[in-house]
Amino acid sequence: MGSKRLTQVSTWMLAMGLSAFPVPGDAGDTTDLSRDVVGLSVVPAKSLLGPGSPTASRMPTIFSAKATDDRAQIDQCVQDAMGLVGTPGVAVAVVVDGELFYQQGYGVKKRGLDDPVTPQTVFRIGSVTKMMTAAAVMQQVDAGRVSLDDPVTRLIPDFEIAPPWRSDQITIHHLLTHTSGFPDRFFFIDGETGDQALSDWVENQDTTSLHAAPGAFWNYSNPNFMIAGLVAERASGIPYQRYMADNVWAPAGMTSTTLDPAAVMAWGDWAWGHYTNPVSGIESTYDPDDYDNGAAAPAGYAFSTAGDLVQWADLLMEGGQGVISSESAASMQAHHVSLLYSPGQFYGLGVFSETFNGVELKQHGGNIPGWGTALLWVPERDFAVAVLANTFESLSGAAYCITDAVLDLDDESLDYTTDPSTWGPFAGSYDIVDVVGRRWAAEVTWSGAGLDLNLIPRWNPEEAIESPLYQVYSRTFVADLDGDEVPDTDFTFIGNQGAPDPVIWLRNRQMVGLINKPPREGGERTGP
Repeated sequence: MGSKRLTQVSTWMLAMGLSAFPVPGDAGDTTDLSRDVVGLSVVPAKSLLGPGSPTASRMPTIFSAKATDDRAQIDQCVQDAMGLVGTPGVAVAVVVDGELFYQQGYGVKKRGLDDPVTPQTVFRIGSVTKMMTAAAVMQQVDAGRVSLDDPVTRLIPDFEIAPPWRSDQITIHHLLTHTSGFPDRFFFIDGETGDQALSDWVENQDTTSLHAAPGAFWNYSNPNFMIAGLVAERASGIPYQRYMADNVWAPAGMTSTTLDPAAVMAWGDWAWGHYTNPVSGIESTYDPDDYDNGAAAPAGYAFSTAGDLVQWADLLMEGGQGVISSESAASMQAHHVSLLYSPGQFYGLGVFSETFNGVELKQHGGNIPGWGTALLWVPERDFAVAVLANTFESLSGAAYCITDAVLDLDDESLDYTTDPSTWGPFAGSYDIVDVVGRRWAAEVTWSGAGLDLNLIPRWNPEEAIESPLYQVYSRTFVADLDGDEVPDTDFTFIGNQGAPDPVIWLRNRQMVGLINKPPREGGERTGP
């Protein structure tokens, strides 16, 4: 079971765009938060769990041998994952048949201290925030103030981007489905926190060029949800952070969820974040109020508990429970766009979908310096699990392991590899732009038995990077760009509008390339 979970984690690392390709600032000393960048890449008033509540009485009495065995397996899943990653502390909550089945804290809130994690301990949840931002936008859709087909500029007329595409070509649907083409431009992890933060950030995007035309393909990008947060703000007339507190989390009964670090510090039961610099190996720890960023808030800055997160999943499974309409809850979890990795992987409105061991599974993870989160749910089984960790590495493997153990799923080993003799159409020359606007050239060559990548920075061709491409899905490959003999970066070959052929795009979360030698029949390439 363990090795299968590792495979699943790698699947979603690709889907989330968690490649290791270096961009400026990635290797900076994380103790200097002014220079850090984020790799950022819902529940009724009947609270399943809330601070100050008699949580013991809310826990269902567990008598059956099956349930007792499930608890032991949950513990094993978590402890194995903690040991693998080196995570000091974790909080877990599990919902079965719509009822809170299990909650537990593991380890400590800070490495080296004896203060244990409790089920009510608060963690930053990173990109899990995105689906809640999507719900805020869907409330405006429910109210008739906006349509998903509206151009973003209808709400944000001051939003401009650089040519060749225009900001009025980006719709709200493009934002919520990561299909806008907006590059995942990194931002300072610590920034402005006032009510103007989102507006100020958006007004300074006029030098940003899209990777591709809006709607061309899915590619994970935090700015999509930063802009979406401003859409909710402008449509409602209420600053984003206050809107989320009063109109999303309060009616959802999520009493421990907030964007306010001071509130978390005042509550007292919170976990320090732990982040290990990938270059120096030095670990830094963060208090909840060590950094904040109002512009990035809609993409991944919320704090929450495991109990609140499974409540959120319960809300979506149960048709929105009055917080959003049943139509909006269904739309958030629908298959709006393929990820173009493997069959069965889709993105809705802030929600990932996949077929996992015979069931339809919904999920989103979150990674932000110091904390990592995994939230999974299976609507057909009324099941949800939240795993919150106080390391940047989320324990997604534990969440999948728990899902397997509690639901007694049948392992399905699916092979998405293809014969190397069919890879010829992927070969060619690509003009690439990365998230900070730097230009690269990529030469992909096909020997008949495999593919090789030569990645060339145009500003310094002597620093070219060469690596074989190793297939993980039919059209997705990984490369070893840092030379440590461990593949670290994903690339997907994509046709126009996601069609398989002819290949036009070479996609990665941090860089996108356009082929400059169109293919001829049989996979051969012709001139530029």
